Amino acid sequence: MKIRSYIPEKIHPGSYPLSELLKCPQCGGPMVQGNSNPMYKYYQCSKNKNSGSSVCLSNLVKKEYVEEYVLQDFLNQLKKKVSPKAIYSVTQSILGYELNPLESEASNQEKQIEKLKNEMFKAMDDSANPDLNLDVEMMNSSIASKQEAIYKKKSKLANINKQIELKQNDNLMDIIEYSIKNFEDFYQTLSDEERKMFFHSVIKEVHVTKGKGTKDRRINDVIYHFDLEDLNCLAEVE
Repeated sequence: MKIRSYIPEKIHPGSYPLSELLKCPQCGGPMVQGNSNPMYKYYQCSKNKNSGSSVCLSNLVKKEYVEEYVLQDFLNQLKKKVSPKAIYSVTQSILGYELNPLESEASNQEKQIEKLKNEMFKAMDDSANPDLNLDVEMMNSSIASKQEAIYKKKSKLANINKQIELKQNDNLMDIIEYSIKNFEDFYQTLSDEERKMFFHSVIKEVHVTKGKGTKDRRINDVIYHFDLEDLNCLAEVE
């Protein structure tokens, strides 16, 4: 009877948004999702995972702990360093830049609608004039075509006006303050991929202490791509 070798299937339950941002406390290399189960989830040194303990130890770090720590660190930085007024100023500037072409396009659509209406009314008058002896079917087709064009223009105009209305929202400051205060609630609505994109867009790397065991390893430092306080400077530039 031939004995077949059995290799246990690797299990990677859940999302690991901090993969490669966490740095191994021993070799300094990136840490990734470790082989785990639904009850115990860890990040482990990628070198250990790929090449074994001869290269580096696993240096496991609890997934739940590091992700909650990093999120709370970001929230503290956000609330402590970022001024809602600065975000409001920058946002207003961006919205103002976007409003000009929208308002111009809205005006253009209104003029085109008015022109089509005049052409349609003239066609209707001409169609009703027996002296012109026009083809009734052709005129009706022309009128219907203009009516359809007017409907499409009005639909496009309504969409543009809706965008303008949203960008002129008087409650913008309240929305910004609420978003900063309740950012964690917003984070919870993100998909796994969106959470990973978020962390990787603001964080450069996360350092972990060595520790003798998994329970002893803690976050030592969170390094961001930029100082969140710099966002306030954008308002001064504007």
